[in-house]
Amino acid sequence: MFKRGWIRADMEYVLRLHRPVQSHERPDRRLSPRQVCCRPVKLVCPHTGKFLSGCTANISGSGALLEIDHPSLMVAGQQVELGVAWSSRQAILTRSQMVEATVVRSLGHGGGQMVAVSFTSQQEVPVAAAG
Repeated sequence: MFKRGWIRADMEYVLRLHRPVQSHERPDRRLSPRQVCCRPVKLVCPHTGKFLSGCTANISGSGALLEIDHPSLMVAGQQVELGVAWSSRQAILTRSQMVEATVVRSLGHGGGQMVAVSFTSQQEVPVAAAG
């Protein structure tokens, strides 16, 4: 019924699809370069009004990876408002300092979660963020 060459070609194709991707081969999905930084962050869900705190793991002009100190997982596609305290003197963030973002993915760990967000509009990240 089946020709041996077709089966072999199909198996090679399947194996290529399912081979592990090396970290150096994985394409970066960010639209702009990321900076590793740990700055306090406030996340607000506009629908529930719930405030969550955490810190940035890394950030770029198009998105951020956040460590959130709350066990309830955020949902991909969820709209949030995000504020980053860029200086140590910035204890309170005002509404005008918040930016709109969308949750891309969320992964629970311990009593918290890692949340990747994409900003609705391109943001300027201070050069000092990496420090």
